[in-house]
Amino acid sequence: MRTLARIIGALALLAITGFCVFGFMATYEYSEATKRLPWQIGYGALGLVCLSGAVIVVLPRRRSSTPHSTDTSR
Repeated sequence: MRTLARIIGALALLAITGFCVFGFMATYEYSEATKRLPWQIGYGALGLVCLSGAVIVVLPRRRSSTPHSTDTSR
């Protein structure tokens, strides 16, 4: 169940990333750079954050290198 939720979450983040890519490209329709730059920064930042989140969600989690001992006699 967790794997399915992680895949769905990653797909949602990738969909937002795709939207940001198209939005970033659409900002080039503005003729003035002063109108274009805030939108490019916003789309670029949101796209990178969502892409990073999708990568983090998909990567396997690290296991602890030291096993937890249940022995309390020490």
